[in-house]
Amino acid sequence: MKHNNQSKRKFLALFLSAVMICSTGAALASCSDTDSSSSSSSSSSTSTKVDNGVIKNAGFEMDDYKESTPIITSVNSWTRSVNSVTSGSALSSKAASGVIDTTKWSELTKTNFENEDFTKWSEEKAESEWEKMALKDKLAYYEAWEETNEDDDKDVDDLDFYESFNVDLEDIPDCANPKTHDWTDTSAADEDFNANVLMIHNEYSNSTYNDIGTAQKYTSSTSVTVTAGTSAKFSVWVKTSDLTSTTSSGEVQPAVDKGAYISITNSLGSSSLDPLEVKNINTENVTTHNGWVQYSFYLKGASFADSKFTIVLGLGQTGGTDRSEYVNGYAFFDDIQFETITNDEFDADVASDCKIVYHNSEKADKIVNAAEDSSKAYAIDFFKAAEAKAWKNGETYVLNGDWKNIAPTTEKRNDNVYTAAANPASGVLTYPGLGISTANDKTKVFASKAAMVSENNDYLTAVYNKHFKDSKFIGNDEAVLMLLSVDGAAYTAKSEATKITLAPDTYAAVSFFVKTSAMNGSTGANATLIDGTTKHTIAS
Repeated sequence: MKHNNQSKRKFLALFLSAVMICSTGAALASCSDTDSSSSSSSSSSTSTKVDNGVIKNAGFEMDDYKESTPIITSVNSWTRSVNSVTSGSALSSKAASGVIDTTKWSELTKTNFENEDFTKWSEEKAESEWEKMALKDKLAYYEAWEETNEDDDKDVDDLDFYESFNVDLEDIPDCANPKTHDWTDTSAADEDFNANVLMIHNEYSNSTYNDIGTAQKYTSSTSVTVTAGTSAKFSVWVKTSDLTSTTSSGEVQPAVDKGAYISITNSLGSSSLDPLEVKNINTENVTTHNGWVQYSFYLKGASFADSKFTIVLGLGQTGGTDRSEYVNGYAFFDDIQFETITNDEFDADVASDCKIVYHNSEKADKIVNAAEDSSKAYAIDFFKAAEAKAWKNGETYVLNGDWKNIAPTTEKRNDNVYTAAANPASGVLTYPGLGISTANDKTKVFASKAAMVSENNDYLTAVYNKHFKDSKFIGNDEAVLMLLSVDGAAYTAKSEATKITLAPDTYAAVSFFVKTSAMNGSTGANATLIDGTTKHTIAS
């Protein structure tokens, strides 16, 4: 009966919240939503709130404290799940998590009737004292009333003085007020101060383990796109409190190599990559900024495709049958800041004490143990690749080739060789009715992109100005194979590189970058790798 009544009380509060959200939806829909360089600030407006941040609800200011919902369990633009980033489902915490207003911490946690035995109170006494009772007292009375009336067909919400809350007594935090990283003596009295923080509260024990803990996380609904050739930076403030775990014998101890984490899930183009994760964060010994620590992340987009990033904030790891990194206690997150920066700013910032990973870094290299790593700044560089791992034979080949064999594409039919181009080479015929001019075409290897402008070719100059002049994808001294067809003649370039012979049980990888522009016709670019007599073709 107790469980049902608790669920009923929580459901009623959530239902009322849902009704209010629906009734304000039309007003919010009419508001503009324009990106800004910063995703959150330390102030909030008393008028209708508009979230202009790139990362939505980055300071958790979009969630308002109400007496009926002192812990805002349904967080705007964030989704809670009971597991870690990479593992299966975890145990459901017995305590609520969500956004809290730290200026209301006293209202949330205090009691005006310390050590009172509410099972001895009559309903008349409770009603007479109701206005004097704090939230915690009222929840304690509900629990005592249900215990006293568990054999009766009565519901606590039938009481004349009943108030609905979305939390139960076990949801009330018992740690110190986390405050905020920028909290001052005047913060509590400042109506414009954003004192909201996200609280993850892990609380789980069973008959075998007194303090086994669990794993939870919040995932941002915002997927941030870093366009090709650009960079970005964001930061997160985090604080932990009262982290404990259980030994194999069931003994409760301070958490070791367990704690909060920040994970950056990411993708390059359409491919999902292993996340960058800073785990085992424990701020117990931090004394500055009210015990909060800021972690910064630099993101350098690839040169050839957009990159997308999503923030995950969690407490505790593993899941399913693996409970080795479960933890009990609290993690608080706040004030996520986001800004776009130039690639030069990225290079300058990460040149200092900053751990860098690349899109092709090993999964293990993208997991940072904060208990062992003192860095507070990390970077994902998609512009460069990590140093390639040696193949089994330990050799690396660069297939630049001479590319001397560049000519209009040919096709053999009935013992004759044909091409669509005019003025074919000796022994090659032009398809009847075609004869496409190649007078303005340019097909060669340029030693550098700047060398293109020395050809006195208006078409090539236009291509250079549009695609190469300001591009950082190709370095100033890097060679470029150009196949420029002005009127539609098809071209083929064959590498004259030395053939590679692989011994048994050895491997090789071939990679290249290609860019096409203003293509009109029935076919696109393609590349063919000839393995002995077998052709492997990539076409677009």
